[in-house]
Amino acid sequence: MKKLFTLGLTLILSVGAVNSQVRKTWDFTTFSDETKENLNADVAGPQNWIMSKEVDGVITEWKDNKKLSGKIMANGIPIKELEGLEIGTAGLSKNNNMLVRAKGFRMSRAKMELILPKLAPGQTVTLRAQSANATATGRGFVAGNGNLEYISGPEGGICLGNKLEGAAPEQDGNYTLVWKVVGEGEDSVDVKLRVVGGGCDIVLVQIDEGDNPADDRVKIAYLYDSETTNPDNDVVTTAIFPELVEKMGGVKITPIDINAGNADLANVTSDSLQTYSVVVLSDLIPATNPYVSTIKSAIAFVPMLNLTPGLYPAWGYGNVAEGASGSVLVGEAARGSKLFLSSDVAVGSYVGEDGMLSLVSEGNVLGYTAEPGSYFYNDSIIAKTGDINAIHAHNIDRNAYMMIPYAPNVAPDENVIDVFINAVEMLNDTKVAVSKASKATISEEYHHKYTTVSLKSSTKRSNIYYTLDGSEPTTESTLYTEPFDLKESLVVKALVVADGYYNADVVEKTITINELAGAPTISLSKESGKTTVTLIPANEGDVIKYNYMGSTDSMRCSNYVEPIVLTKHATITFFTAEGNGKLQSEPVSQFVDIDDEVVRIDVVSSFNANKEDWSLAGASPSYYIGKNPYSFYDIDNPVGEDAEGNLIYNPMYKATYHNPGKGWAFKTYGQMALWQSTSIGHNPGDFNGYNPQTAEDDDDRVSNYFVSFSSVETDPNGAKDPYSACLYTTEAIQGPFDVVGFIGGYNTEVALYVATDTIDADKVGSDKWQLIGNMSSGTIKGNGDNGKDGSSRIWRKTLLSYEGTDKVFVKVAAAATSGNVLDVLILNHGEKSEEYVTGIEDVMNGSDAAGDVVRTMVYSINGTQLSGTAKGINIVKEVYANGVVKTRKVVVK
Repeated sequence: MKKLFTLGLTLILSVGAVNSQVRKTWDFTTFSDETKENLNADVAGPQNWIMSKEVDGVITEWKDNKKLSGKIMANGIPIKELEGLEIGTAGLSKNNNMLVRAKGFRMSRAKMELILPKLAPGQTVTLRAQSANATATGRGFVAGNGNLEYISGPEGGICLGNKLEGAAPEQDGNYTLVWKVVGEGEDSVDVKLRVVGGGCDIVLVQIDEGDNPADDRVKIAYLYDSETTNPDNDVVTTAIFPELVEKMGGVKITPIDINAGNADLANVTSDSLQTYSVVVLSDLIPATNPYVSTIKSAIAFVPMLNLTPGLYPAWGYGNVAEGASGSVLVGEAARGSKLFLSSDVAVGSYVGEDGMLSLVSEGNVLGYTAEPGSYFYNDSIIAKTGDINAIHAHNIDRNAYMMIPYAPNVAPDENVIDVFINAVEMLNDTKVAVSKASKATISEEYHHKYTTVSLKSSTKRSNIYYTLDGSEPTTESTLYTEPFDLKESLVVKALVVADGYYNADVVEKTITINELAGAPTISLSKESGKTTVTLIPANEGDVIKYNYMGSTDSMRCSNYVEPIVLTKHATITFFTAEGNGKLQSEPVSQFVDIDDEVVRIDVVSSFNANKEDWSLAGASPSYYIGKNPYSFYDIDNPVGEDAEGNLIYNPMYKATYHNPGKGWAFKTYGQMALWQSTSIGHNPGDFNGYNPQTAEDDDDRVSNYFVSFSSVETDPNGAKDPYSACLYTTEAIQGPFDVVGFIGGYNTEVALYVATDTIDADKVGSDKWQLIGNMSSGTIKGNGDNGKDGSSRIWRKTLLSYEGTDKVFVKVAAAATSGNVLDVLILNHGEKSEEYVTGIEDVMNGSDAAGDVVRTMVYSINGTQLSGTAKGINIVKEVYANGVVKTRKVVVK
């Protein structure tokens, strides 16, 4: 030991004083339940705010739906986390200017202004923020008027996206920017901060040192009983804490005597212990100490290191058990943990190659046993002494608890001092402010004359307790384990309880019981190569909705108006729409197979205009050649003059390529080409977004990006294709195959070509590019944008087949004025197609099965191999030891 260290026995208590000054700290790392409730109420009511993100039915992000400025409110009530700040009118768009997030407040538009309270010259303003785009190069904050001088932070106030080379944000991804108020005298002046470049997420705004100037030292409370412990010669205070102070630096240690005779003990509560970074429990606290129950109530609410299991029987969490030696066996998974590293890098880990760690120099290690179902029973066991649990951790990621035992009044091995110090450091890293668990969400799934109720909470490792009799739920109420059915209207009340959180507010909901409309029925008429699907209403006048995605959302459906002819197998889901006082019917799903169908479901090549490959270095949507077709002209060879004597030149047809190396490339000879990021929806026929035209077009494989390019222009020499913008495969594809294209735009067509040799096919006048057909977006009637009789957003799915047996290159080029290509898939008859099973009846190949199942494969109804059964229809293929293969349908509801 390097030195002795004696702690005074003064009980240190802190009393929070009321700050009468103007607010100086705005912390956006958390938003209160009150704010979230007001935002949710606004979403449902006046809709100044709308949902931006939802997780398991719980809204986690909100964005403004109107041009909000001044004091920012939700549901008519000021957002308290923003009180004292205002948003200026500059830079605002119609909506989506702000975003309230789980950890941060986003100002989404360049030139937006954040207005602070008036400040006096000499005061400072600190902002902690980061770019909302991890690859953006020019986003940040600058002074919004001449009253601020930038004194500290990234150059120019620019917060480089944290994925960029040269970005140097702090550990949590944020930058700290500091300004000083300039001027003379004591008069307060207006202060503004302005967004530059685009959206930024703010986690902190602070004036001077804030409302409560931070004491950034690690605050450790050491709890001991003066009847059994003398800090002047206690192992913890004389051996461990001096090393801890030397290693960690800024540490404030507060000894707290919890002896029953301490008159000030009443002021030390579970809540007051939460003000510390870590609480350390002496190894000599007797189980009879009356304060033991208070310590128990603080577990999981403040990081805690306990040096003895002697308190476990009093807590009801286990029993003390003595090991057979002074060493413990560290589990394999924990041997590389920081917990066991020496402060001397040369020493490395204190755990031996055999996994053993010496804890005490004489005597045996004390451990504990825990009964099944008890508080510590499922804890992470870090080390054992024989069969007895020794070192363990509880709630390790949030205000963790750890027990590292050693025998009372016995000096620990020298290596253990480092282990204790490491434990304090690790526990300190888990310190978080205690909050309420997230409230339960109560969801209803309606059936005919009964309702299925589901309860959820976004808080990890939480339990939900509920009642149906109107009483307030407690931990003695029914524990929710799975959805339950109610046949009568009752009030469900639910309480979320989670270790390390305060109990959530109780929520309640009156469950309604409804009648559902009658479900339609289906009739199939098969011919070679096609099946006609007829949907029959349960009652005359019923509106039938259908889709091929297994959805029960009426917005993701088309209306059934006439029999549907399918030429490819599919699963159709259909139901009766809500109406006549009844909710929509139960959905019906039917697999439809096609006699003599050539099945091609193996993807051998695909084009996806993803941002990484096709948005060149963050370029704007207009790129490649720009907005003017034929930018290149043969200026060395004029072909004549016009009436005014101006020389006339022919297009030079200079090729520009872009090849990301992913199997598809782009080429243009001067035609305009665009890349665009969209937000794909799945509401057939909805002209307000990028949606499929019909349910037949809907497909989850469509991505949120597309490339648009114009067609070839007429040339004086008659040269057309190949002098056109196009997408093409960089490798030949073995035929035969199908090509599925997702094409968007108003009345656009994309031509599909194949060629065995692109060099010859690309020569002027060559006819070696074979036209397979056109993939069209169609002329769409409806409320189009820009006054058109249609929409440039609606997209369609088209399938064309190449039946040749050659290996060919594939090209798509605009056939009309332009072509918007979202995705292209090339599918052949490969392994998945071979394993595809038509129909839904059980199929057995060969004789009776014998022996064990040696291989099980699960497929979706469309032939995609799955890791396990999924909701809906699954095809399960089992191979038996004697080679017999059984295939069966499994329906998961």
